[in-house]
Amino acid sequence: NILDCVTDGLRWETLKFAGRLLCELFQSNPKYQNSVLDTLQDFLVQRLPLTQRVGTQAFISLLLGTGTLPPALNDRARHGVLVNRALTLLDSPDMRVGADAYCLLCLLLRVFECDSFLFDFARRQLRMERDNVAEWLRVEVDAARIAPGADGPSGPVPTGGRHAGTVALLHERVAQSLSQHCGPQAPAEGEVLSRLNETNADFCESFRKEAGWILKWGLLIYLAKRNKQLCDEMVEGGLTESLLMCLLDLAHPVRQGAALNELQRLVAISFALGDN
Repeated sequence: NILDCVTDGLRWETLKFAGRLLCELFQSNPKYQNSVLDTLQDFLVQRLPLTQRVGTQAFISLLLGTGTLPPALNDRARHGVLVNRALTLLDSPDMRVGADAYCLLCLLLRVFECDSFLFDFARRQLRMERDNVAEWLRVEVDAARIAPGADGPSGPVPTGGRHAGTVALLHERVAQSLSQHCGPQAPAEGEVLSRLNETNADFCESFRKEAGWILKWGLLIYLAKRNKQLCDEMVEGGLTESLLMCLLDLAHPVRQGAALNELQRLVAISFALGDN
C-alpha cells in the first residue's frame, strides 16, 4: 500500500517517486483509477507538508498531462472534495504547500468550471476582512502616528525613502520592545541575540500569514474575473474598500504590494466585464 509507505516518509525523493508511480498506475490501469485518486486525495490531508505537496502536484500533473479526461476525474463530488482540501492547504505554514494548492484550485476552475464550489469561500473571505473593525482602526491609528507634519518644513529625505513611514513604525516598535523588557539599561549581548531570534520567529510567522492572505485574495480576484455576477456582488459588498484599506496599511508592506496588484486587476476586470 503506497499510502502506508509515504505516511511517515521524510525524504523528498521517496515521496516524489511514489507520486509518479500513482500517476503511472492511473494512466495505465483504468480499472484502478478511482482507487488511485482516492489515495492522492488522502495525501492532501497527511501531516507532512512534503506528502501534501506530492499529492497536490500529482493532481496537477494528471490534469495537465491527459488529453481526454477519464470519467474518474470528471466526478463532480470529487471536485468538491478537492476544492475543500486545497482551500485548507492555503493556510499551511509551509508556503510551498499553499502555492501548490493555489495552482491546483486555479487549474480545477479552468478545467472543470467548478466555480460554484468556491463562492462561499469568496463571500466568507470578504466578510472576514470587512468585519475586522480592529484592523481598520489600527490602520488609521498607525497612519496618524507616523504621518509627517503637514506644516513642517521640507527637510532631507527621511530614512527609508518612500517607505519612511514603515521604517519609522518598525523603529518605534523595536524601541518599545526594548524598553518594556530592559528599561533604560542596555541589554546584555546574549539577551540581544535571544531577543533577535524571537523577533525573527515572529517575522517568519507574520510573513507566512501574509503569504496565505495574498493567495486567498488572488483566488478571490480570479473568481471575480471569471464570474460577472460574483464580481458585482463582491464590489457591492465592499471588495474595493477592503483592498484600499490594505493598500494604506503601512505595517504590512508585503500586503500593500499585493493589494495594489489586486486593485489593478480589479480595474482591468471592471473594464473587460463592462465591455461585455
